[in-house]
Amino acid sequence: MHPPKLFVPAAILAFAPALLGQQLAYTILNLGTLPGESDSRAYCINNNGQVAGVSGNAAFRGSTSRPLTSADSIWDGPDYEPGSFGPRAMNDSGQILGTLAYSVGAQWVVLVQGDRGLDASSVSIVPAASGFEMAGGLNNAGQVVGTLYRDRDHWPPQSARAFRTAPNAQVNEATDDLGAFSDDGYSLAFGINSSGQVVGRSDGRAFRTAPNGSITAASDLGTLGSSACALAINDSGVTVGYGYLAGSSTQH
Repeated sequence: MHPPKLFVPAAILAFAPALLGQQLAYTILNLGTLPGESDSRAYCINNNGQVAGVSGNAAFRGSTSRPLTSADSIWDGPDYEPGSFGPRAMNDSGQILGTLAYSVGAQWVVLVQGDRGLDASSVSIVPAASGFEMAGGLNNAGQVVGTLYRDRDHWPPQSARAFRTAPNAQVNEATDDLGAFSDDGYSLAFGINSSGQVVGRSDGRAFRTAPNGSITAASDLGTLGSSACALAINDSGVTVGYGYLAGSSTQH
């Protein structure tokens, strides 16, 4: 039996699975939109049922237990333009990791506090403009992972380096750079678990670090024959991602 698929372009749907006999069923709740907006998109959810996303031009932190209200708005700015904020990850305290565009093609990685909107209490993970920053993941301790790009006009992005911050702190490039498999290589970070293990891609290979460790030979998860990338990790260290078979352009 194929899993159920649902396409609703202008509404956010929260799914609560319930086992009925041998069949998996879902209770569907339309979370609606923020007042005055015509669409909504949810990007992350935590274990307490909080949801973060974008409705129209505004970012929100809402709940799976009720429709969105004006009190859920955490930032109201232009959509996909300088000043827009896009949530990327949320932890169980409600902290939201996202990106705030400050000019065309450039953005800051920002950590929004769990009981606040995007304001002066938010932490700009990289306070000085680095050209381009990519938010990766966030754990319950408030550690942030992501990527700093010095030159993103070339691929592979040899100037890109993965980072992991201390809890609730700005990036310190002297201590937070996770390195790469080769001295002049690149690295990209996409996920982190409660132990501080980070997963991503370096020099075309998937990696998983030791808890709060850097990228070493022992971090190498290998490939499927060509290249690979790790995207997420759970607290047991189980890692998922994708790779390419040798001679194939299809992801697996």
